[in-house]
Amino acid sequence: MDVQRIIFEGLKAYPIIISFLSALLSMVLYIKYSFDSYAVTNIPSKSLLPSYDFIIIGSGSA
Repeated sequence: MDVQRIIFEGLKAYPIIISFLSALLSMVLYIKYSFDSYAVTNIPSKSLLPSYDFIIIGSGSA
């Protein structure tokens, strides 16, 4: 049996199920992000130092 043929024929046969699963996954990820959002975190001012030796600009991967 050809696995690739089974997968692609399954995707063609059930577009409503694929659409439903896609919408369901989108909703789950949206809700998860809204609960686990680390974008808004308060940094306690007691842990901040008056001066630092370096500044980090950006957070991209190199």
